[in-house]
Amino acid sequence: MFRIIKSFATASGALALALFASACAHYPTAPELKLPDLDGNERSLSEFDGKVRVVDLWATWCEPCIEEMPHFIELQDKYADKGVVFIGVSVERDEDTGEPDFKTVRKYIEEHPVNYLILMNDAGQKTTDAWGQLLEPEFRRAIPATFVVDAKGRVTNTFVGYQEKDVVEEAIKKALGWRAWSD
Repeated sequence: MFRIIKSFATASGALALALFASACAHYPTAPELKLPDLDGNERSLSEFDGKVRVVDLWATWCEPCIEEMPHFIELQDKYADKGVVFIGVSVERDEDTGEPDFKTVRKYIEEHPVNYLILMNDAGQKTTDAWGQLLEPEFRRAIPATFVVDAKGRVTNTFVGYQEKDVVEEAIKKALGWRAWSD
């Protein structure tokens, strides 16, 4: 198959190869995400249809989650004008009630501001459970878990655990396609 693709690319150019590779890729559709922001307003993933979305499941007590946040801030700044939106989904729970812990997350974000949307997982964790289904069974409840969703709503990359900035950036470029290189 490599020869066919190489010959095909040589004969028809890189654009044809990109279209062929895109047609061959099978990516799962991102689950819907309808969750409250830190002000209690319901937000959804579909608000950002047509954009590349980076969805990150995190918590204030998770050191690798916190270590990634400066990377996400930088990448949000760098790629916002190309249609990239970062969405942090906190899985923080109140220890007594089991409900989403808005107070702890608000305090953390006030002390460590971010330039991207922060949402709170639902009380039953149905949303993060749905996203977890995109991961191998042993990682379905792991954080940080980061998902890159292309403009068509397909999950093109998933990451579990801390990721270096360049790894996430390459996944963003892949999801952006030609837009990653245009001004």
